[in-house]
Amino acid sequence: MNTSLKKIAILVVCLSLGFPAAGRCQEKDKRQTDKKSVSVVAEDGTLTIVQSSGRPDDRFLITPKKYINIQFELLEIKPSETVSLEKWGLRTEQGTPGEVVRGGQDRLPLDVHIVPTIVEGKGIRLKVDFKIGPEMKTPKTEEILVPNAGSVMVELLENKAKGSRIALRLTPIVEVAEAAKEYPGKIRELTLPDSFLVLNDDKLIAHDDLSARSDSADIYLFFYCFTKGVYVLSFKPADGFTPAGVVNGKTLRVKVGEDTFDWHSSKPILPEGKWLVWVHYNPRLASEVSVGKGETGILGKNGLIGIGVGQEMLKKYFK
Repeated sequence: MNTSLKKIAILVVCLSLGFPAAGRCQEKDKRQTDKKSVSVVAEDGTLTIVQSSGRPDDRFLITPKKYINIQFELLEIKPSETVSLEKWGLRTEQGTPGEVVRGGQDRLPLDVHIVPTIVEGKGIRLKVDFKIGPEMKTPKTEEILVPNAGSVMVELLENKAKGSRIALRLTPIVEVAEAAKEYPGKIRELTLPDSFLVLNDDKLIAHDDLSARSDSADIYLFFYCFTKGVYVLSFKPADGFTPAGVVNGKTLRVKVGEDTFDWHSSKPILPEGKWLVWVHYNPRLASEVSVGKGETGILGKNGLIGIGVGQEMLKKYFK
């Protein structure tokens, strides 16, 4: 009996008895997600940059996304000259706060909290709260509208004894991160060695090698989650499919509703680039699944992963 058919038979028996099917891999340990903050310490140990929301991840964008890069320059303005004391940068998302903390031996402590917001057609609104030196008990607030790539000066303090002022020059620049694109060529062969699919970063669906080859018909991927339904993945637009996933390197990520599926492979899934994946989701098939001619399915602890060739087999997923 074909190995794939044996696995499906096991699945059907387990479902009929009300027990989850046994997979070949144990539940995957929960992995660390993107951290909520990132610290960068200057070589002299005097500067720490904190992004309270974490470093933006644009590896799996389905639509373009705007970020704001803010360049900071700390200046000492003297009657005869302006001296640059330090420079640093911060990358954050629209409306996401960032914080800069500066201090060290023989330096005044500086704490800057900034929230950038893009105002279409006008520039970038910066809401800046800052404290400098032990004497300033309450943060000072400035709200400024700056043209994209323009600069603005925020005066921090005045040293009357030296006849100088300390100021912070802010230069915000809007960056548009590119979204994934449709893969330009025909996919003749698709191989996912040692692949595994994980739901929401902590639930292993299934794990094994998958591959298919076709000189004419389209190759597609599919997976079945016991509690969710069936997901069919296409590498080109098709009726009943919506763009909901991206292939980047060794990972294919699909997001449907509140659920994120990461399909990992030990080798790149497609050639270098960010490539769109179209998804058909059928929650009505949450209690049944079958692998037909032209398909290979691998049964796991919490579902099934598979690969197929041709349009005819896709019809069963549209019940």
